[in-house]
Amino acid sequence: MQIKTIKILNRSLEITYIDGNNKILNKTLEKYFNEILLDSLTTYRGRINAIKEKYHFKKYVPIYISSNCCFIPISKLDDINNMFINVYTILDICKINDKTKITFIDNTSIVINKKYQQYISIIKRAISIKLN
Repeated sequence: MQIKTIKILNRSLEITYIDGNNKILNKTLEKYFNEILLDSLTTYRGRINAIKEKYHFKKYVPIYISSNCCFIPISKLDDINNMFINVYTILDICKINDKTKITFIDNTSIVINKKYQQYISIIKRAISIKLN
């Protein structure tokens, strides 16, 4: 089951899957990603540091998990109430005034308070991690 988004709540995570199901986990984002990434012999912080160094990200650092799972934050990594979007579930991105509308492959969409050009650049750079 492919994850579409991960939303950070107060001391928990809301995971939304592409099939529409949701799951609430009582753990931090770092703990959740560590559980996933330890099979690849890395950690959340290790993956972030490696991506920052190799791909020269300063903020909005993507978290590459696998060839169909790479999360990009909507705001800076340490912001509370952040949301992470799996770039491989994005169908379309369009500009709405000073905001960006993201449509997913299940035809749901969200509007984020980021400029289109800035966010499209972040998405393209995150997708390029898969190709290298």
